[in-house]
Amino acid sequence: MDKNEVVVIKAFTTIPRNRLLESLCLSFTLFTSTWPAETEATYPLTNGTGCVYLRDYFILQQPPTISNRPTWSWAMVTPFIVSGSLLDLAAKVASKHKTTDEVDHVFRPVFGQFLSYFNALHVAGLCHNNITPSSIFVTSPSQWLIGDLGNVRHISHDWHTTQDWKGRYLKKSDCTSRDVLRAMKSYLYFLK
Repeated sequence: MDKNEVVVIKAFTTIPRNRLLESLCLSFTLFTSTWPAETEATYPLTNGTGCVYLRDYFILQQPPTISNRPTWSWAMVTPFIVSGSLLDLAAKVASKHKTTDEVDHVFRPVFGQFLSYFNALHVAGLCHNNITPSSIFVTSPSQWLIGDLGNVRHISHDWHTTQDWKGRYLKKSDCTSRDVLRAMKSYLYFLK
């Protein structure tokens, strides 16, 4: 990591539910055998896959509590995206008073490239499950990344077969197409 690189450290307060990779179990055996879904999902998606990538991950220890036991939580480190999200880019673009067609002409190729990034996520066997304009990060107007993998689940996860999920997501049982549909809705929101 470059010593001048600005990063974000995200601490997780919820109980991690995903099993640690076997290769990492020994490193964290004193604390846990599970880690957050977002860290697990981000771990294999290195720089260049179209996702906000993981710089590091670690356990934060807190001083002992009243019960005289130290507490801990997971943390992960990612690059700080100075330009913000698609919401921030939308505000900048809106201030230039361009027509929807003009904005679409400029950004449709960028959006097309962004859609191709879902391939890395889906090939890894994962669905994002929560693509919104705030989870699309803009490194430059011509480079958008998938971020906020907090709701990521394996493609074959049982949740994708529940009535709650099917009802909530327009009866689509294929989470990969749902990711693309939500990305398209986010792009249409951006164009407004």
